[in-house]
Amino acid sequence: MERRKLGRTGIEVSRLCFGTLTLRQLNIGPKEGADVIACALDMGVDFVDTAEGYATYEHVRLAAKMRPGFVVNTKSPAKTYADMEKSIEKARRELDMDTIDSFLMHGCGGPKDGIEDRRGALDCLLEAKSEGKVRAVGISSHFVAGARQAGECPDIDICHPLVNMLGKGLPDGTAEDMDDACRLAYEAGKGLFGMKSLAGGLLIPKSDEAFAYALSRPYLASIAVGMTTVDEVKYNTALFQGRREDNKALKLKPEGLRVFVLKACAGCGDCVKACPSGAMAIVDGRAMADPQLCVACGYCGFACKRFCIRLV
Repeated sequence: MERRKLGRTGIEVSRLCFGTLTLRQLNIGPKEGADVIACALDMGVDFVDTAEGYATYEHVRLAAKMRPGFVVNTKSPAKTYADMEKSIEKARRELDMDTIDSFLMHGCGGPKDGIEDRRGALDCLLEAKSEGKVRAVGISSHFVAGARQAGECPDIDICHPLVNMLGKGLPDGTAEDMDDACRLAYEAGKGLFGMKSLAGGLLIPKSDEAFAYALSRPYLASIAVGMTTVDEVKYNTALFQGRREDNKALKLKPEGLRVFVLKACAGCGDCVKACPSGAMAIVDGRAMADPQLCVACGYCGFACKRFCIRLV
């Protein structure tokens, strides 16, 4: 599989990145998930994306025991120095890694939550970088503003933006707006790898076209795709290598996940605060997802204290 450099970091990654969020969303256990990751590694995928909030560190740790040597990116929602320090040590301990390749401020770049609003967390990451605990630092963002900020900030090495051909999930712009922001960040020397190229599963029936769009973005070194089965790994690696698998011989999801809210919802609004795409709202005392904005990231479900939100 083709590999590309992540900006000026010196890190090289495969064009396809194994996204582990879906393992958590579908309750795939650590051993089963590690086996799927190992399969992807055997097929040339050498880049794995995780996050503190995904609760998939054990999946990645087990995969690393079987197939050591791949690149790992993780993320933390921490906004202060102290909280980020805890996140870094948690990741190093639970992943069993002295040095983490890439560590990002998770979901950064929204209103009143930009890079400078998390300066304490960023300073901690920069110190960890100087100490060799991480190799590169940056942000993940569903916002066009986040990609713009990443391009303009000299302390940022990597940006992980939401990029899909519909611009679905962008609360502050269009696909073209994100395209422009990412291009400028790339020209500033940032390493970029995309997410949500299938728009939370909406574009699964058009996966060839959706991946072709993402792969044609010259600024994306890699694209994170959630995978939970060996068949999904086979299909996606073939597409990223310019080949085609016989779909009839593979068991693939016919469509993506969708947010379902149980009747027990109390309308507390925690999901609204957690949604990075502005898709959640409280309507008649109950949470509701806007299908035009929702990309099935699952952050609303993680935030629900009553466990009233499911991805189905």
